[in-house]
Amino acid sequence: MSLGSLPLLPAPPWIGPGAPAGFVLLVPNQPALVSANLFLQGALVDAVTGRIGLTNALHIRIGP
Repeated sequence: MSLGSLPLLPAPPWIGPGAPAGFVLLVPNQPALVSANLFLQGALVDAVTGRIGLTNALHIRIGP
């Protein structure tokens, strides 16, 4: 799935506070990814009202 150039990673439905909706993000074992920076942010969509909520952003650096 894609939203323009932004990849979408679907997760299971969120059921409320204190119940995270986790998912697995597989990172290939490629030396070229060492020192790569990833920026992630979650979005919650209410199917009834169509409202969208965003999580705090997360910055991940791969490698030493």
